[in-house]
Formats: sequence, structure tokens, C-alpha cells
Amino acid sequence: LALHLAPHTLGYACPDPNMIAASANRRNAWLVTWLSRRDASYFYAISKDNLWVGEQASLQAWKAVLSNRLDPGKSPSTSNNTPAGKKSALARRKARLNKDATDFFTAAGLSLGKALLEVMWNGGTFPVHEPLPNEISTQVLWELFENNFRLELLRLDCYLMRAEWEVLELQDVRENLVKLVFFWAF
Repeated sequence: LALHLAPHTLGYACPDPNMIAASANRRNAWLVTWLSRRDASYFYAISKDNLWVGEQASLQAWKAVLSNRLDPGKSPSTSNNTPAGKKSALARRKARLNKDATDFFTAAGLSLGKALLEVMWNGGTFPVHEPLPNEISTQVLWELFENNFRLELLRLDCYLMRAEWEVLELQDVRENLVKLVFFWAF
């Protein structure tokens, strides 16, 4: 199946769980940050306006968000060895990434600078400055794998069945058909 997808359809609705699982030294911090933004992220990912025309965050944007490196309204400073008024290529890239990710997540209704003391998962409350239990980390990663696949399938259906998704009365029918594959509802 060879499909040409427009650039606005590329990216991730949720962070890549492989990226989180593979980063042993950042795993807990990234999971805690994800849990603090999970509900708003899912709400934005499945909103009708976003399903087939909305932007998805790049892997680098998710890394920045999960690392709490986003600083709305600021750009990274230039290094001391660059001439005044000129930014290095790396500084320009970081500034562009910061702006793109901040714009994307602000549009999604996500708070980027909010400090939290605890996060919730399946009715349990966990302090953000303590490691999550291994069982909880595994559950969160598994949910990310499942929901990333489900959201990608839903977006693929939106792309392949665009004519039906463009008819307001048929959107719920299409969405429910895809959700029936998994006995799933958000």
C-alpha cells in the first residue's frame, strides 16, 4: 500500500513508547510528564477537527515536551562564541523546535509550565519526585502502545475514507466502525 501522506499528517498523536522505554535514565521523568498531560493529549488527538487535518507532534517535539524543555515565549540563548546577533544552527533549530512544540501543545490545551506534585493513574496517586512502581510504568507504556496503534488506524481510516469523514453525519459512523475493531471507546 503506497500512500502519499501530506507533511501535516506526519508525527505522533502520543509519545512513542519505545522512545520512553529505551531511555532508562529519563524513563520515570518522561512517564510522569506524560501522565500529567495524558488526558488533554488524548482529547486533542481524537477531536473531530484534528483527526484528519490536524498536525501531529514530531518525535523531537515529544522529547522536548516530556523533558519539560519547552519555554513558551523564549528561545534558547546563543553560545558565547557566536557573534552578537547571530545564532548558531543548533540554537536556531532549538528555537524553532521550541516554538513549534509550544504552538502545537498550546493549541491542544496543554499546560507546559505547570508544576505538579503528583500524577494519577487508574485511581492511584503517585508523587512526581519518586520513581513510579515498575508495574505502573509497564501499564502506562502498554497503554501508549495500544492507543498509538488505535489512533494511527483511526487517522488512516480518515485518510482512506476522506469522502465519508467530510460528511458530518457519517463521521460518527466511521469513528464507531473503527472503534468496534477494538471494543474500544475513549
